[in-house]
Amino acid sequence: MLLSFVKNGKDTVAAPNRDTSDFFSIRTVNKAGFVCRRTLSTEEKHEYIGAVKCLATKPSQTGNIYAGAKSRYDDFQVSHIVNTDFIHYVVSRRPLLRIFSEISTDQLHRGSSKRKIIAISLECQELMINRWHRMFIAQYEKDLRDLCCYSGAQPYWDWTLDSNSMEDFESSPIFDPGTGFGGNGVFIDISGWTNVTRKVSGRTGGGCVTDGPFAKGEFEVHAGPDNSTAYKPRCLARDISAEYGISKLNQTVVDWTLEAKDFFEFDQRVQGGVSSESQGYHGGGHLAIGGSLGEMGDMYSSPGDPIFWLHHTNVDRLWDKWQRLDWPARKSDISGPDTQYAYPYDFFGEKEYKNITLAYVMDFGNLLPDRRYVTVEEAMGTQRLCYTYE
Repeated sequence: MLLSFVKNGKDTVAAPNRDTSDFFSIRTVNKAGFVCRRTLSTEEKHEYIGAVKCLATKPSQTGNIYAGAKSRYDDFQVSHIVNTDFIHYVVSRRPLLRIFSEISTDQLHRGSSKRKIIAISLECQELMINRWHRMFIAQYEKDLRDLCCYSGAQPYWDWTLDSNSMEDFESSPIFDPGTGFGGNGVFIDISGWTNVTRKVSGRTGGGCVTDGPFAKGEFEVHAGPDNSTAYKPRCLARDISAEYGISKLNQTVVDWTLEAKDFFEFDQRVQGGVSSESQGYHGGGHLAIGGSLGEMGDMYSSPGDPIFWLHHTNVDRLWDKWQRLDWPARKSDISGPDTQYAYPYDFFGEKEYKNITLAYVMDFGNLLPDRRYVTVEEAMGTQRLCYTYE
């Protein structure tokens, strides 16, 4: 069994491989107050999946504002929808508004084998902030615990372990119908379509997920697609592309990203361009699962697919890893525009902008229970938020 634990302030972990990396994590607390993690049993994997499904049954806290928010899970998807234009290709983090899904189609198919997932753990409830998605994940994990009695940690998916070949990707434990998130949607031929905005090579699905805990009839998405917050119930669609995934999520891409000399360069490597070909590993993970037609590929409504949370937690883990390669300098290294698609993301022409600094104030609206405003400086390190990674 793989173990990961914090010992004397350092992370220790057995080397993962395709045969031994089948794991989630569970939290315990060591003397330093940080969260320790170990391999999850099948029962514990089921606990996480059960908590996610439980959240989709809890009352919405924003349904009086957004028609598509019918559950607490939906609140998170709707929050992402209304904030998307302020949190992508920009370093600024817009007011999160209150916090926090959509789905439909009429087709089906498939699943894959085992399951591999690692994890992040968050224990503090007072200062759970970093950049926008870090806070988003932290609140999601908190709700899994507080509303659905989840006792474990928020998992992450280390996609590099599945990106050595298309066969490895397709057989990833993440797609296991029993202990994972289920597999692909039935294939939809779009070769004759003229209105496809996301063109992803090697796509193999597009319809409803047909097996696992989030298959058609087991789970619904309620908001979206795109920037719509209207109620539009539908199945969860996936359009997996192993070909695309192994090109964007492999160890070489991750290593190149981690070689960035400062945050300004690092963030550009993570995000990449706007075309599918130019994506970094952030967009690469979205399109590898969402393809041209799946929920994960929708820039706005992607949290409608529960795999979203494992993908983004891994993105957060890699930022933390980059910081710790030169912690004295990088614990305070932040920069970039406060306006979407401004330099260096000026793909559509020049825009006026201001550069983000540590003093920049993020407004989280009604998300946090005891505060609204947080500076970037307060949100720069994971240990300050009482969690760490393997």
